[in-house]
Amino acid sequence: MIWRLPASTATILARLWSRALASVLTPRERMGRIGAERLLARIRGETVTPKMLDLGFTLSPGDLFKLTSLK
Repeated sequence: MIWRLPASTATILARLWSRALASVLTPRERMGRIGAERLLARIRGETVTPKMLDLGFTLSPGDLFKLTSLK
């Protein structure tokens, strides 16, 4: 038998859980600016290279993943 939580119960439990697991931070403002610049360049007929650009990300560990010192 598979037990399933109703969506409302899962939402309530998620709000009660105060510890963050982890967050992935992306440079959204920079992504938008570069995307707009590249789009305008293409509209002007310029060749835009490379087609894909990796702007990276930052992993921010939450409370559950904070490392403790090893003794």
